[in-house]
Amino acid sequence: MKHIVLVSVFLLSLNAAHAQFVAKVMMEQEVPGLCSQKDVYTLLPGFKGQVEPEHPLTKEGIVQKLNSALKFLKEHPKHRDTGIIGLYINCEGRMVKSEMDRKTSSSDLDAQLLTFFNTLSAWKPGTLNGQAVDTYKMFTVHIRKGRLTLSP
Repeated sequence: MKHIVLVSVFLLSLNAAHAQFVAKVMMEQEVPGLCSQKDVYTLLPGFKGQVEPEHPLTKEGIVQKLNSALKFLKEHPKHRDTGIIGLYINCEGRMVKSEMDRKTSSSDLDAQLLTFFNTLSAWKPGTLNGQAVDTYKMFTVHIRKGRLTLSP
């Protein structure tokens, strides 16, 4: 009996190793400019066949521009905060909407973040198995001692 269970577990793990995990966004409302309202993905670069959208600026370049562009950071040098901004990037590589997925403690900071990210309109589109797709890309914004960093 132990051998049957072990063989079953082994076969299931082999099957899972070949499966592809794809995160599809549940759209609550229509976003104008997307190629397909029903096929929007959050791409995970660690999974085979998934390539996140890329902006011509590196993440470090975006952070550098954010730190110099946001007036809020200069006016509040001791501010600590965290927020999440989400970007809808269509299959043609155009950012069509930005939104605060998790707001910071300041509506002024949120507005400045959205204004900045709206200027990052041209992207290389994300791909799923070599096909350009609509994507939802998130950045976590961390502010410590008047400096901003981004993750993922």
